[in-house]
Amino acid sequence: MSLTTELNHHLRRAMIEIRIASELDDREQGLKVLDLVTEEIDGILIDLVPTASAERAPRLARFRENQM
Repeated sequence: MSLTTELNHHLRRAMIEIRIASELDDREQGLKVLDLVTEEIDGILIDLVPTASAERAPRLARFRENQM
């Protein structure tokens, strides 16, 4: 799976969760869901997208290295 495809999949799923959270009648529960989704998106980006200062290679890069 390409990086773009995987990011698209995860981020679309997170956007659905954000929409559901915005429609909850219980504001406190909606905010909890938004916090969880924000953490999930942060984790997805840290795991998949390379950065110049990363201590370890992103998961996708590690997968490609193991395939060689």
